[in-house]
Amino acid sequence: MAKSYYPLVEDDELGAVVRTLQCYSRRIAMQLGGQTGKSQAEKDIVSLCEGVRELCAQLISAVEGLKVAMNNRAARWETFRQALRRVWKESEISNLMDRLERYRNQIDSILLANIKDRLEALTVESGNRDARIEQNLAKVLASLEPGSPWQHRTTRIGLG
Repeated sequence: MAKSYYPLVEDDELGAVVRTLQCYSRRIAMQLGGQTGKSQAEKDIVSLCEGVRELCAQLISAVEGLKVAMNNRAARWETFRQALRRVWKESEISNLMDRLERYRNQIDSILLANIKDRLEALTVESGNRDARIEQNLAKVLASLEPGSPWQHRTTRIGLG
């Protein structure tokens, strides 16, 4: 007789969240990993993403271990065994989730610091660009003032 597996709804939800986290941490690491000249923050994020993926694999394994293979005759005993396994695994799952939360907090902190640094660099770059534009505008305006060398050349050409 074929066996079917009966996970609890919260196990399925936790598994889905962890798989999504694992997928996005892999994507972030691949995007940053391919860059040359990475900043220290980007290197740290890649390293943290690797740790997140390892923890996700452990958490998925722990949650998968809670699923119960049942056929109709053994339903009550398997449900009891599932509950017993859940009690035994609860602290392991809780510990893994706490560790993932610490990783998430660290990644968030690094990303915020990196965003702040980039914003400051863009602000400085924008200020420098504005200063160059103002200098060029001042030169154009100075050349348009009455009596400027540009006007003398223009009027000579027009009279000549």
